[in-house]
Amino acid sequence: MRILHVNASFQGGALPTLEKEYSRLECFEKFALTATAQHLKDVEGVGEFLKSCGKIVVSKSQILGCQRGGALTVKDEVDCYLHLGSGRFHPTILAVEAGKPVYILNPISKVLDQVTGDEIREFKKRQTVQVKRSAGAQRFGIMVSTKPGQKNLNQALKLKEKLEDAGRKAYILVGNELSPQNLLGVNVDALVNTACPRIAEDEFEKPVLNPPELEIFFKQVEKV
Repeated sequence: MRILHVNASFQGGALPTLEKEYSRLECFEKFALTATAQHLKDVEGVGEFLKSCGKIVVSKSQILGCQRGGALTVKDEVDCYLHLGSGRFHPTILAVEAGKPVYILNPISKVLDQVTGDEIREFKKRQTVQVKRSAGAQRFGIMVSTKPGQKNLNQALKLKEKLEDAGRKAYILVGNELSPQNLLGVNVDALVNTACPRIAEDEFEKPVLNPPELEIFFKQVEKV
């Protein structure tokens, strides 16, 4: 079956909220702008507004849970991330991985707020739990999604090689729906997720590590 993907942009705008709340961002000089697909159309206008205020816009990129690379490459060049979107999951991950302030400009609720320290600590707590659950794992299943925008086979192959170099067995698991039900009975001790990080939030019977948690796992292995 052929599938046609169509972007559906939010018809409202982000600029009125930014203009009203700008004083909260005035202390930063260099910005990276990110947005989900629905709000990409507002990125140019937001960038022009910041430039008119004497700020530097280092980068503009779309951010999805499974594709943050463009935003992370500039983390050492910016003071702050400004994310256009209505959810908190993607910007919270960005705040954890980039280690920089992340503000969410929500065109729907017309609110500007920052990813909080509590949100970051809660996310890191969940990471720690998954790593601890995987401590004795010897057999890993590396999940690869066939969905557009989530397929990361090259990354999966690199992680497989790294796990094998660490003395573990690793298997590539490919599927369109990587759900707990579809992976019941798979004979592994832990799963590695190369698709959307939200998948790790599902209730799998085995621990699920996103690539950043797997890096923590490797560091712990090196200490043993």
